[in-house]
Amino acid sequence: MSWAKLKPVIYMVLGFAIAWLLTKLLSSLQNALIIGLMPFIGLLHELLHLVASIAVKASYKFTLNGLFIGFKIVVKNVRDFIIIALMPQILSVLFLILFLMLNSNMALALMLIHVAISLEDLNKATKYLASLSP
Repeated sequence: MSWAKLKPVIYMVLGFAIAWLLTKLLSSLQNALIIGLMPFIGLLHELLHLVASIAVKASYKFTLNGLFIGFKIVVKNVRDFIIIALMPQILSVLFLILFLMLNSNMALALMLIHVAISLEDLNKATKYLASLSP
């Protein structure tokens, strides 16, 4: 099965799983706070892509196409692409550290949500990392 056919199914399963997790682990106030933080996290995610693009001197263009909000990036090599694609995972690592240090279900939920919205980046980076293997 191709990634194009599998991707919507994975997104739906993750969406339902995260929604279920949020209702089981968090209070209504925490759920509302997470929903309020989601646009900020998305903006920060894209800002980290932009910072990485500038750092590796890639050419980029901001795009808004339906629900896709992000950057179209032209890179010189695979290494630059991987850096740009994985830079926002700093957020996932930060949320994981907060979860481990504070035992916060809210930090865990934010990490899972961020990983879910990062699937496209993670998939492409994994594909290119595999191509670099000897």
